[in-house]
Amino acid sequence: MHHLALYRARGLTVHFVFVASALLALFSAPIFAQTWTGGTGNWDNASNWSPTVVPDSNTAAVLIDGGVGGTSSNVTLGSTRTVNSLTIDLGDTLSLTGNFEKLNFSGTTPSLNNAGTIQSSAGNVFVELDFFGTVGATATNSGTIQVSGGADVSFTMPNIVFDNTGGSINVTGSTSFFRFRLGTEVQGGDLSASNNGILFFANGGGIADSTIALTNNGRMILTASFTLDNTVVNVDASKVETFPNFPDTDPVRLINGSSMNMSAGLFDLDGGVGATVDVTSTLQGDGSISSIGALPTNFENQGLVDANVTSEVLQLDGATMIVTNTGTMRASNGGTLRLDGVTVDNTGGLFQADNGTVDFLTGTPLTGGDFQLLNNGTFNFADGLTLGAGQNLGGNGTVNGNVTNTGGAVTPGASPGIMNIFGDYTQGPGGSTTFQIGGEIPGFGPGFHDQLAITGTADLDGTILIELFGGFVPPFGSSTYDLIAAGGFILQPGLTFDFPTLAGASFGIEQVIIPGGDFRVLRLTVFNEIPEPASLSLLAFGALGLLRRRPRFR
Repeated sequence: MHHLALYRARGLTVHFVFVASALLALFSAPIFAQTWTGGTGNWDNASNWSPTVVPDSNTAAVLIDGGVGGTSSNVTLGSTRTVNSLTIDLGDTLSLTGNFEKLNFSGTTPSLNNAGTIQSSAGNVFVELDFFGTVGATATNSGTIQVSGGADVSFTMPNIVFDNTGGSINVTGSTSFFRFRLGTEVQGGDLSASNNGILFFANGGGIADSTIALTNNGRMILTASFTLDNTVVNVDASKVETFPNFPDTDPVRLINGSSMNMSAGLFDLDGGVGATVDVTSTLQGDGSISSIGALPTNFENQGLVDANVTSEVLQLDGATMIVTNTGTMRASNGGTLRLDGVTVDNTGGLFQADNGTVDFLTGTPLTGGDFQLLNNGTFNFADGLTLGAGQNLGGNGTVNGNVTNTGGAVTPGASPGIMNIFGDYTQGPGGSTTFQIGGEIPGFGPGFHDQLAITGTADLDGTILIELFGGFVPPFGSSTYDLIAAGGFILQPGLTFDFPTLAGASFGIEQVIIPGGDFRVLRLTVFNEIPEPASLSLLAFGALGLLRRRPRFR
C-alpha cells in the first residue's frame, strides 16, 4: 500500500515535471520571425505583433512591414529590448523615445536592415543600438536615420561596416548627437549635421564613398586614425574637429580623391591629432585650419590645399601647428591663403599664388620648397624669404618682402614675364637668376623678355643666366634688354654672366640710370653681326635686282 502510494506520488511528480518542462519550452523556444501588424503603436504591446508576443531576446527576426494591412507602420520603442535582427521596410518608422534605452542585437550574424526611417526627437533621450560582443554582424541603411530635438543616439558597432548606400543620416538641433562607436566604417550614402547637431565618430573608423554636409553650425568630431576615403565633406559655416583616442594620436586622413570644401568653415585640430591630405585629395575654400591644443599638431598636405574663394581667406594658425607640404598649397581665383604663426616645412612642396595672395605673417618660420607666381599673384613674406639649394622662386606677379637667394634659383616670368619685388634682393655666391629673351621689350608671353623689378637694392653675386626664348634671334646690329630695374645695385666681384651661344653675336652688361627717376637698370646689349634670315633674303633679293638691271646701263 505504501509502495503504491509512493508509485502514484512519483508518477504525479514525473507528470508535473513533464508538464512544467513543456510549458517552459513553449514560452522560451526561439520565435524565428515576428511581424508588426499594429500600424501606429508601441513595441511593448504584444497585440501589435504576429505572433502575439513582444519581440525580445529570443526573437530571431523582427519585421516592421508597412505592407501588412496596406498601411505604413510607426513603431515606438520606449524600453530596452534585445533581438537578433531587425528589418524596417520602406514607408515604416521606428521611433526611439525611451531614456537610456538600448536596442541590443545578439547571437550569431545579427543584422539591422533599414529601408524606412529610424528617428529620435525627444530631448535628453539617450538611445543605443548595440552590436557589442556579436559575431558577423551587418548593418544596412537605405532609408533615413533622423536625430533631432536634443536626442542622443549611439551605434555601438565594433569594427563593423555600416552600409549606408542609398541612405541618409541626419542630425539637427542643439545638443542632438549621432555617435558611431568602436571604429565603425560607414560606406556610401549621405550624412549631415545642421543647426548645432553633431556627428561623432569615436575610436577611429572611417567613411568611404559618401557625401557629408555640415551647415549652420553643424559639427563633425573625428577621433584619431579616422579616414575619409573617396568622400566629399562640405563645411558651410560649420566645424570639423579632431580628437585624441589616447594613446592613439594618429592623424585624420583624406584619401583616394576625397575633398573637404569649406565655406567660412572651421577645421580644429585638437589633442595632437592632426590631418593629412593625400596626393589624390583636396582641401579648398575659405575659413580656418587651427591647432587648438598644447600638443604639437601636424597638418600634412601631399595633395592640394586651395584658397579659391574670391576676396576670402583660408587661414592656418596655431603656435603648435607644424605644416608639412609635399604637394601644392595655393591661393587662386582672387582668394587668400594665410599662414599665421605656424611652422612651415615646404621641402619637396610648392606654394603657388595664381591670381591670389599667399601671406606668411610675422613669426611663421619657413623652410624648403618652391614658390610660383601665376597670373599676377602675390606673395607676402613678413619675415622675408630665403632660398637655399634646390629652391626656386619664379613667375609673373609680386613679392612683398626681402628675398635672399643663397643657393636657389629665381626665374622671373612664366614665360616670359615680370616679377616685382617690393624690398631688397640679395643673391649669394650659390644663387642664380635666369632671364628668357623673346623680344626687345619686357612683358608677358612670346615677343617679350623677362624682367626683375626691385624697389630696394639688388646685391648680386653668383650667376645671371640669359636664355633665348621661342626661337628668338636678336636683330642685326645692336639691341638692348633691361633685365633688372632696382633702386640701386651692388655688383659683387664674383658675379658672372652666362650668355647664350649665338654665332656672330657679342654681349655686354652695363648699369644705366633712368633719366628723371631714382631707378637704375642692369642692361644687356647684344651686337649681332649676322642679319636675321629675313634680312638676308631681302639683301639677296636686292642684289639680284641690281644684277638684272645692270645690262640696261650699258
